[in-house]
Amino acid sequence: MESHGTGRPVLLIHGFGGSLYTWRHLVPMLARDHEVVAVDLKGAGRAPKPTDGRYSVGDHADCIAALIEQRDWRDLTIVGHSFGGGVALAAIVGARLEGRVRNLVLIDSMAYRQAFPWFIRALRVPILGPLSVFLLPKALQVRFVLRSAYHRPARITGEAVETYAAPLRQPDGRRALIEMARALPPRDADALAARYPDIALPALIVWGRHDRIVPLSIGLRLHRAIRSSRLVVVDDAGHLPHEETPDAVREVLGPFLDEPHGG
Repeated sequence: MESHGTGRPVLLIHGFGGSLYTWRHLVPMLARDHEVVAVDLKGAGRAPKPTDGRYSVGDHADCIAALIEQRDWRDLTIVGHSFGGGVALAAIVGARLEGRVRNLVLIDSMAYRQAFPWFIRALRVPILGPLSVFLLPKALQVRFVLRSAYHRPARITGEAVETYAAPLRQPDGRRALIEMARALPPRDADALAARYPDIALPALIVWGRHDRIVPLSIGLRLHRAIRSSRLVVVDDAGHLPHEETPDAVREVLGPFLDEPHGG
């Protein structure tokens, strides 16, 4: 976990296979006026990777809710990307955070049952999935995944590849990633989705038009369900618009956070 700046709190939750590194382009802008806290989810980045088998969306949502309660945050903005967006949604509809959250930002968020992207399907295959993670060069694996996540692969940097590959070079990092993949989708996915219309928080939904991992159709459906939301489609981005086209994301995120009461 890393914290920057002072002011109203903003909590950043990364996606599957990611880490707090994913927010590197947004943190400096956000930290000018906010206390920005970026977390590594359990099992990811530099976070602990216990062998307790608790790597589902609900398990992660419980951890996030506990962190928010521990910090006694109020007037909080939660920003979640992909898997992290699913975690944020589960935490919000779980009703433990009532009165603490000001608004919600979802970036190419997991939200409904959908076809798994190829890399999650591979991790879920018994024997072959673990073998692929253990035997293939880690940087090569990460580059393949990022090529699926970026609209323009030429934007992928060597630094990003190495940073995302580092946890996979550790046995506990590989195991945790496999456990997270096998815990998808949430068992209560349909029950969670049925409660999205109950979300009354101001919500900003940002989506890369060329997302091949969580397609724009999911974003449109989520926008219809959360009546207090607005949807912004980033034309020149895939699944990681905050990494691939950070200027476009900063352009909409900054004003949204500055609005009175977030709405």
